[in-house]
Amino acid sequence: MTDPIVPPGVAESLQHLIDATRDVSVATMVGAIVAAMNRPVSIAEVLEMQRDVRFALYPAPGFRVYTDWEKSKGEALAKLRT
Repeated sequence: MTDPIVPPGVAESLQHLIDATRDVSVATMVGAIVAAMNRPVSIAEVLEMQRDVRFALYPAPGFRVYTDWEKSKGEALAKLRT
């Protein structure tokens, strides 16, 4: 049975919009952190920050990568604060 409120195909489009909005918010936050660091930052550091910010803002329980990140999130988030 289809949802009478959401026409067919719209739910998938909405999920793409939600994902894109999350990507933009994470990229903006990481960009602000990098700018505030006022020092050269490697691509590897930026990618780590991106992962940390994404999981901090949008938890993903049930995914192995998120579960692994949870074990060291205190250390990872502390690095973002410095």
